[in-house]
Amino acid sequence: MEHGRMNKGQPYEASAGIPFVVKYPDRVSKGKIIETPYTSVDFAPTILNLMGITEFPSGVNFQGIDASKELTSTELLSSNRSQIRFSFETGKNPSWAMAIMNGYKLVIQKYGTPWLFDLNRDPEEMSNYADSAWHKDIYIELREALITVLKEYEMPLINVVDYIYLDPPSCIDSRDVMPVGNGKTLFCEDIGVTLPITRCESQGKIRNHCPRSCNVCTCEDSPGKVWVNSAAGTCDSLKSHCNNKQIRMFCPSTCEAC
Repeated sequence: MEHGRMNKGQPYEASAGIPFVVKYPDRVSKGKIIETPYTSVDFAPTILNLMGITEFPSGVNFQGIDASKELTSTELLSSNRSQIRFSFETGKNPSWAMAIMNGYKLVIQKYGTPWLFDLNRDPEEMSNYADSAWHKDIYIELREALITVLKEYEMPLINVVDYIYLDPPSCIDSRDVMPVGNGKTLFCEDIGVTLPITRCESQGKIRNHCPRSCNVCTCEDSPGKVWVNSAAGTCDSLKSHCNNKQIRMFCPSTCEAC
């Protein structure tokens, strides 16, 4: 029930995180901790190398990284802060893919906006740092890494959806509960339905939380990127895709949607 979930297949640590415990007294130091990100495809080349198997039959080509050198180093705490690894949902209806590096995880979604998790500040994964100015550099690095491998690794996500936000739109409603302060559980979609739109005028918190529903968005294109069909593009190259709702929301000026 963490994050309200009852199954695996999610990008949260409790689901996607895999413990990897190695006991090898002759080569691996007792109490050693590795914080470098690795994925399950790295297990085979790592374990085989620890066993001394370094030559493989013709045609055997591991996609994983051999972590045996880091395992057998004398450092009790080691971390390659620049190593980026990738994870993604599989199955018939995948909904996310992510890049992981040095305690940061950038998750792109089938329909939603990107999430940047900072496990160093937020180990319970409750906050989205995608709009944080302090995280801009790490966000761009992980985003560009994802763009490179989405097609190279044939991530299932790009086979089920043509448009994916690689950056958050400049103006979009929050999906969290609104800060209305009256004990009710309301969302942005309730504005104009069960909550009068006049509350947008009287409460700045609601305007900031639901700018699109409150009609306070400016007619400016978002500065980031969107995955379109098989490549990443910016608003100046997406005018031909303005029939798509996501593109119109991302590029309102280019699409003359305001």
